[in-house]
Amino acid sequence: MDVESSCVFTSLSTDMQRSDARARGQYQVYIDRIYQLFVEALREHFPEASSQELQAKAINLYSGLVGTLTMARTVKDPALARETLAVGRSFLIQNFVTRAE
Repeated sequence: MDVESSCVFTSLSTDMQRSDARARGQYQVYIDRIYQLFVEALREHFPEASSQELQAKAINLYSGLVGTLTMARTVKDPALARETLAVGRSFLIQNFVTRAE
């Protein structure tokens, strides 16, 4: 995976915290859309979850994805970057994908 040129949101988050309210509001519109997409996808895996539980899972999942990629981008050692991605991926799959019985 090319961590340097993937997911613009890992870079935008630090820029957005320094932006004015108008720009942050526009950014939030996109984040809200992303969360809603994640809620719909998670509903398939967690059909018994409430809307609030799905929203919390969506926020945690997206934050985990962005955080993992951000940390992989910040280290100099390519082996550590790959390990960060692998560990993050494993954790997210373990916690957000249901297994068929």
